[in-house]
Amino acid sequence: MEIKRSTIEDTFDKRATVEDVFHILGNRNRIAILAALGTNHSAQSFSDLKERLRLNPNTLAFHLDTLEGAGLVVHAMAHGENRRYSKYSATPLAKSLMIKYDIGLENARR
Repeated sequence: MEIKRSTIEDTFDKRATVEDVFHILGNRNRIAILAALGTNHSAQSFSDLKERLRLNPNTLAFHLDTLEGAGLVVHAMAHGENRRYSKYSATPLAKSLMIKYDIGLENARR
């Protein structure tokens, strides 16, 4: 009997497999990012996440890109006074995984 790797094509832009998602979620910084995004009902700016999680900007950008590539985070550009900035939010898939696996503030870096 052949075992196929399952994919969630409707959710992931890059056809990340279920195995890929669990690998991605195995990183403490990514869990902290999802916990921070999942506890707020509105999208958060890069700066807000950086301050809240106390992460280096390059580290945060790397992990946000990874989460976005897996379909767990969405990124949008917002317009403020004479500037544009990035806003991030958790996808419905990310939120359902957070509920199912009890990922919350207790797992976020402070």
